[in-house]
Amino acid sequence: MKVIQPRPYQAIAVRAALKALRSKLKRALVVMATGLGKTITAAMITKALFAKGRILFLVHNTFILDHAVSEFKLIFGEDMDVSIYKGGSKTAPHKAQFVFATWQTMGINLNNWDTKHFDLVIVDEAHHTEAITYAPTIRYFLAAKLGITATPDRNDDADIREVFGEEVVNFSLEEAIVNGWLPPIEYRLCHDNSLDNVELQKVLDEIRTAKRRMSIAEINRRVFIRKKAKVVAKTIMDEGKPALIFCKDISHAKRMARIIPKSRAFHSGKDAKHKTQRKIWDRNLKTLSDFRSGKLRYVTAVDAFNEGVDVPAIHLIALLRQHGVITRWKQQIGRGARPDDGKTKLVVMDFVSNLEHLQFLLSFKKKIAQMERKKYPKGPKVSKSIEISGDPFTFTFTQEIVNLMEVLESCSKDFYATWEEASEVVKKLGITGTYSYRQKRSFDSKLHSAPDQFYANFPGWKTFFGRVEYYSTWEDASIAVKALGIRSWEEYKSLHKNDPRLPPDLYGAYPALPNFKKLCGLEEKNLYVTVQEASTAAIALGIKTSTQYWKDSHLDGRLPKNPRNKYKKKFPGWDMFWGKKK
Repeated sequence: MKVIQPRPYQAIAVRAALKALRSKLKRALVVMATGLGKTITAAMITKALFAKGRILFLVHNTFILDHAVSEFKLIFGEDMDVSIYKGGSKTAPHKAQFVFATWQTMGINLNNWDTKHFDLVIVDEAHHTEAITYAPTIRYFLAAKLGITATPDRNDDADIREVFGEEVVNFSLEEAIVNGWLPPIEYRLCHDNSLDNVELQKVLDEIRTAKRRMSIAEINRRVFIRKKAKVVAKTIMDEGKPALIFCKDISHAKRMARIIPKSRAFHSGKDAKHKTQRKIWDRNLKTLSDFRSGKLRYVTAVDAFNEGVDVPAIHLIALLRQHGVITRWKQQIGRGARPDDGKTKLVVMDFVSNLEHLQFLLSFKKKIAQMERKKYPKGPKVSKSIEISGDPFTFTFTQEIVNLMEVLESCSKDFYATWEEASEVVKKLGITGTYSYRQKRSFDSKLHSAPDQFYANFPGWKTFFGRVEYYSTWEDASIAVKALGIRSWEEYKSLHKNDPRLPPDLYGAYPALPNFKKLCGLEEKNLYVTVQEASTAAIALGIKTSTQYWKDSHLDGRLPKNPRNKYKKKFPGWDMFWGKKK
């Protein structure tokens, strides 16, 4: 078997994760930019600490699952003991050392698993973990937990760090570019021939005479002209490189695939009926295979290609859709940033004619320049990491783009001068996460849409929102609970807010918490001696599922945390335990 040597950044990630997983909390969050090999890094971590343990690898779609299995086999060998646990495929999962499962299949079959069955649970694309359909599954298993993702901040106010802890490493796309870990990027703004220069001049005149401040949305409507699809297609094909083309929606992807020879649409089929969706997934698998083999030169994609799809042969990314947040913009650029022996550089062609993408690029370039100066304090090296108009780290835009930069400056000059000022406003508005920030930012026009990019010394979202760290262990939380005089679950729900370091979700923050009585320092009652007594108590609480049991069993201090383990061979099965069968 070929020995895979870790790249320097992977070795750093492995060491940091091992330290966290060996700690009392046994959890780690690894954040690595797309293209740096998150899955192979997870396999290296697993082999270093859990080589003989039982492993669960959770994914949210079958593309990621198949890729994860192949990556793990590079580390553990082709004969590794694997079970695929998805849909209709459940090959002897309880006997296998490695179980690669989809969230959907595992979530509806939790009753069939012991909470202590696995030694390590790995969650790929871990930013999905706090979604309402995923959280019960990851919290069900009392194993060490490893989260891997390129984008730790979710689109709602949930925080996956409550499950995996703070990042042990966080290698951003900018850092990967500066360090030369990814292929060089040549970013082309395809704006010039889609500008209404007459209208642009009018906008500039209005701004310079200080008649009024304009919004970015208004300037976009007035200044930019949409390119025709055939013009876009010809520009992409003239480049002569295998390309991934990101489109606005499914109909747009299909339309572009009809225009471009040797192309095919790749999408989730989100709104399709079940049978049709299965056909779409099969077609997507064929599309991936044909793209990798070279039978297809182009793939027109929607969001289904954003995560977990590994195609190193992509040499060109074409952006045909607008992005509301910079993370999605970077995510799609990263799709083509995977190393490939024949790839000398990645070309990104941005056809989205609006100021937001120019703003993203300016922020992106600014952060790269800051990292270069930090790494090379005596002067930045002559780097070919990112090229714009052929000149590394230098904008050589046409006069029209220079004028647009002046427009952008006018749009941003009225934002709060420091992140501290913006943070105070955010806290007064009651904003606690990135999702609510996007929803409520319009309440104050001086709040920037991307403060993490706008402010050079941005401290991180948690500090920006004024969120307080929870107590690191349940024992520390117990001291605070006793100080507040809390003696019941109802009291906790109403009084825990008096100490912001107490989490609303106790078992999510502290998976090792024995029970609520222990937290309050109350004398524990003896657990029910027989399974019949426990069953009667559970039914009295209205518990009907294992997930509900996990959440509510603490309401009766005599109920065991895991009745299957407590009553062993006498346990009749979950259905009978809930009273569903006689």
